[in-house]
Parts: sequence; C-alpha cells; structure tokens
Amino acid sequence: AECLQVWMLRRLEKACDVPDFVFFSNTVRNTFHDSRMIPSNTQLIDLTGYSVSQANRLSKKWLGLPLEKYYSLLQFRKTLEFINAGRTLTDVSSKAGYYDQAHFNHRFSQFAGMSPSDYLLTPKTGADTLHV
Repeated sequence: AECLQVWMLRRLEKACDVPDFVFFSNTVRNTFHDSRMIPSNTQLIDLTGYSVSQANRLSKKWLGLPLEKYYSLLQFRKTLEFINAGRTLTDVSSKAGYYDQAHFNHRFSQFAGMSPSDYLLTPKTGADTLHV
C-alpha cells in the first residue's frame, strides 16, 4: 500500500500540483507513524495548518470522518502497535495519550470489540490478530 501511495504521489507531482487533501491526510498519518508519543487532537490540528473548523470540514470532506474520529482511529492503530510490541497496558495507555485507564479500556473496546486485557489473552494466530 505504501509503495502504491508513493507511486501515486510521484505521478500527481509530475502531472499537477498535489491536492491539499493528500498533504492533509499525509500530515496526519505521518505524525502518528513517526511519533513515539501520540500528539493531542489540538497539536494535530496545529500541524495541519488549518483552523479547527476548517480542519474538521476538510476531514469530513476528504476522509469521510470528522477529524476527532479519524484521530481516534489512528490513536487505536498506534495503541495496537504499542501492545503488539510487548508494552504493558499501563505504559500503552499513557504513551497513547488516553486520559486514564478507564478511557483507554472504553476506546479500545469500541474499536476491538474486547477489552485490552482480553486482547492480550487471545492467542495470536495470524488472520485473527488485530493489525496496525
């Protein structure tokens, strides 16, 4: 997928100016990918260079989700990365930017359909593993 994305971006750059939505979504995704800690929603909006209302409007238009939901999804994916790397749930909760353990458990359950501790107890056989 990353190779295809790089190829498409190169083609877009040759053909015309890269659309703003490409930079917007890349900025958001790259911030999560490159960061050891997850930025707050406010920091994320600051990185896009748009106002809060404009960032939300563009997010809904280009990504199909409000920025807060997109942020939550990327936060969950980063959480899975931390968990799959063998970090403790307490460490994951704080590094992933959740307010407290209850907030972490609630958000994880929303996306995974199980608690983080249940996820840790589930055998990882490949196809049924939650991936980043």
